[in-house]
Amino acid sequence: MNKETRNSENTPKLIKDMSAKLLARALFKAELTDEEVRSLPAQNLFTAIKLLDHENAIEVLNVARIEQCRLVIDFDCWSKDELSEDNLWEWIKIGSSENELKFLQKFLKFCDLKLVTLLIGKYVEHVVFTEPTEKPPEGGFFTPDQGYTWIRIKLEEEDKHFAFSRLLALIFETSAELFYQLIQMPSVSTKTVLMEESYQEKTKRLLAEGIPDPEWAYEINSKINFEHLKTDLNKDIEALKTKDYYSLKSLIYQSMFQNRLYNLITEAKFREEIEMELGLLMNAGIVHFGIDFHETNSVFELTEKVKGAIEIGFEVLEKEKYDYKNAYIKLGLQKVYRLGLTEILKLKAQFKKNKDKQEDPQVLLELESALSIPFPYFPSKLFEGSANEEIEPFSSLEQVERVLGVLS
Repeated sequence: MNKETRNSENTPKLIKDMSAKLLARALFKAELTDEEVRSLPAQNLFTAIKLLDHENAIEVLNVARIEQCRLVIDFDCWSKDELSEDNLWEWIKIGSSENELKFLQKFLKFCDLKLVTLLIGKYVEHVVFTEPTEKPPEGGFFTPDQGYTWIRIKLEEEDKHFAFSRLLALIFETSAELFYQLIQMPSVSTKTVLMEESYQEKTKRLLAEGIPDPEWAYEINSKINFEHLKTDLNKDIEALKTKDYYSLKSLIYQSMFQNRLYNLITEAKFREEIEMELGLLMNAGIVHFGIDFHETNSVFELTEKVKGAIEIGFEVLEKEKYDYKNAYIKLGLQKVYRLGLTEILKLKAQFKKNKDKQEDPQVLLELESALSIPFPYFPSKLFEGSANEEIEPFSSLEQVERVLGVLS
């Protein structure tokens, strides 16, 4: 890492106490009041509870608002534009204790029931009679309504079978009319239609939280050259302020800051604006580079890469004789980030162009591993002989130039 990199030990307490791990610890120790939990932005809450065990996460969500819980499901149960069925099952497989039964009842209020319908269509058979019968159509069927409707769940895993049976029973007890609607829906709406409707609704909810849709995320992560910024840098006006999005503090402060961004965010007059912009950039990166919100380690790695690209952007500006602080005032973080990201993505393009010329198989392997992924990282082993398996993000122009030297 750059010697000027600031780590969490050097970060002021005001900032240090906002990371996902420290928020999770505060939730675990019940240091937040119910009102404070309900006031947390949903993504901050989600990032923290992913670090808690099942029992403590359920306790927190029993306190949280319905809207927070609905967004938690949005973050956890989607992989890009596909349902993450395994994660949805984890929500359904709630235990039978009083506390968890309370949560299961709440789950029915905030879960998009189209997702439950998708599981019904895949795993449930049903037969309806005009007159009740005591005899099931076949083995394995049960009736919730004294013989009018018979249900069979086609799940071999015992825990899923039990959990889904209990969920369907709870739906019937809560509203028989809703139960009948859900079991009939797969016969009137295709899986594709249900999935697309659910995905679009989820995307709208996340957009309302300040999380870009794919088109906006593409724009935020598009390339930009220094020449395109000269006009803005030479004007006597400041950059337009970021809209009033919430600060994604649980992620912003989870990873370390590089030198220039650290200096800016520790100045009170810049902090709030930078927090909002950083949250937007990180979410745009998660969406654009195809990272699932529930893949916590990958999300944390992405936050470091975003900060590294911003630092490189500032270095490019300084190389062109612009003070980084004045450049931030004129450009905002978004254009600085795009400038640094462009330098990193140039390496990706150069590697693709020249990889057939690389004769050393080990060098080729390290370069391919680092540069062929959507958001490249620095192949430190090529330069330091490090055995460290952790991904190191690009965080300086020097690193970019060293890799460029190998590629050339």
